[in-house]
Amino acid sequence: MMFSNPLKSEFARHVVGLSLTTAFAQILPFLAMPILQRWFFSPAEFGIYSTFVSVASVWIAVASFKYEFAIVIAKEEAERIRLLGLALCFTALTAILILVLGLIPNSFFNNLQGLPNSYWYTLLLALSVIGFAGTQILNYWLNYAKKFKSIGFAKIVQSSTGESAKIISGILKFNQFGLIGGRAIGQLFSLTWLSVKVYPEIKGKIASELTFDKLKGVAIRFKEYFLFSTPSAVVGTFSNNLHILIPVQFYPNHIIGIIGAAYAYLAVPAGIISGSFSQVFYKKISEIEDRSVLLNFYKKFGFRLFLSGLPFAIALQFIPNEWLTFILGSSWDGFMIYAKMMIWYILIWFVSSSMSFIYIRLKAQKKMLILDISRAALNAGALIIGHNLYHDPVITISFFVVAQIISYGIAILAAIYFIKTSKLLN
Repeated sequence: MMFSNPLKSEFARHVVGLSLTTAFAQILPFLAMPILQRWFFSPAEFGIYSTFVSVASVWIAVASFKYEFAIVIAKEEAERIRLLGLALCFTALTAILILVLGLIPNSFFNNLQGLPNSYWYTLLLALSVIGFAGTQILNYWLNYAKKFKSIGFAKIVQSSTGESAKIISGILKFNQFGLIGGRAIGQLFSLTWLSVKVYPEIKGKIASELTFDKLKGVAIRFKEYFLFSTPSAVVGTFSNNLHILIPVQFYPNHIIGIIGAAYAYLAVPAGIISGSFSQVFYKKISEIEDRSVLLNFYKKFGFRLFLSGLPFAIALQFIPNEWLTFILGSSWDGFMIYAKMMIWYILIWFVSSSMSFIYIRLKAQKKMLILDISRAALNAGALIIGHNLYHDPVITISFFVVAQIISYGIAILAAIYFIKTSKLLN
């Protein structure tokens, strides 16, 4: 019934509005990326950039200890302000920790990242963590207030400033630092714009609410986000980036660049759209107490997400590799081979990630953590076995694709089971 006439549903209006602004925000990256690939940056430079993005994603996942998740369900404004402040404080401390660890020469930290040994990468990593994690935190504050237009416009700010900075850095021949720096600039501009929107709402209450004792109080009260949501997010993010973090140990940077670029064309827009859907989805399911209503909503929403992405996945199979090499240049040969494979797991991931907040709604973070650890082990095993058996990057990635499809399919089915058995629902 809630899907019969979408435009009359507040939920659907928020989804459509946020989707449209998100889609518009993706126009610049899709226009800019072919230009960056053909004229300014080589596959090897994109390889280093892809490795940086994967490393940054793992740090971003841990930065705030996921206390921002609780903002949407907190009952009192004072609690929401404290949670906002707590998440931002932990993000700042994480950035400081990165800067300190980066000062240790030839340390396990630097070797583990798989990036060239330069402190510039450490500085940009810290800035990326502040920009991206800070933006996510403020998005949850605006999500509670149902200010989805502000969330959508922040994505436009991020895309326009970030891609413009990348092109300028390419003209100035800044190599991979231009790609990485442009990404950080876009995130920081987005954070700045959101801060301008949020600060007036809380400025009169910062001194009274952001005291050590009050922050400690909400940290303890919502400790399940630190204890379970954070490890789950870290493991899940690590697992999603294994297609870069493990192959970079085996194959040269130009191969990693092609894999990373193919993934970016597919997963970045899917991830941003998924993030928009999940914001509205989380707000909606937090208001549903009836088991049958929630189960019906989860199934219908998931089915519609799958149908929305399926035509694109099918159409991609008919695009010849020659079209991409004509547009991007011969150095990007093989791009479509990876894209045609990865689109199938990205489609399932798109559905699963858009509705992943169901685990938090059901307070099933422990179960989610177990699923994420299992998925990470399956994905890592698939990549290592694929490489050791064939020593071929295409076959290695195909093993990873199959593992991802299986693991995300299990996550979707498990969520349905948890809805049916949850004691939190009527």
